[in-house]
Amino acid sequence: MRVGGRFAGGWALGVAALLSGCAPAGQPIAATPADAVVLCDLQGASHRPLQVPPAGATALLFITTDCPIANAYAPRIGELRARYRGRPVRFYLVHVDPQVTRAQALQHRAEYALDGPILLDPEHRLVRAAGITITPEAALFDSAGRCVYRGRIDNWFGDLGRKRPAATRHDLQDALDAVLAGTPVATPRTQAVGCSLPDPRPTRR
Repeated sequence: MRVGGRFAGGWALGVAALLSGCAPAGQPIAATPADAVVLCDLQGASHRPLQVPPAGATALLFITTDCPIANAYAPRIGELRARYRGRPVRFYLVHVDPQVTRAQALQHRAEYALDGPILLDPEHRLVRAAGITITPEAALFDSAGRCVYRGRIDNWFGDLGRKRPAATRHDLQDALDAVLAGTPVATPRTQAVGCSLPDPRPTRR
């Protein structure tokens, strides 16, 4: 099975944090310039996902087409988008597999009824900015450009092959509510469960 389809747990998160210089749990990652990352969506339009609305937030949800856990979260992602509709929150789905074509991503969107902007990140520019190591994994940025939450969407999956009948902790939702209320995120890091990332496409010179 290729790298993008392998399951991974929280150990990869810790290794990536050490390599990328990410802040330890309880501290936000240093702000990334809002113009530092420009990605295209499935229609070819350019986006600067780190440009966050004033007093708002940007939620990034990293996916691949072949990760069963990421695909299982499609309905929950739709519920979150609906919950914050009309609020200063932007949601982006981010494809991290450089082998996925735009046509395949469009087919995947239709198959799982995915809504909103879907970005292609073949060189892992946004992956590196957010410190992501697993799909599905979420990263939440505040209006200052700081990554104030990174980890699981909720605790529906307790481990590989084990899931609860329903989530009992809604980590991303709680983090969003905190940012919108202007209060610190109580738990800025959690352990995501899912599939490890494929290798990125080499950065163009």
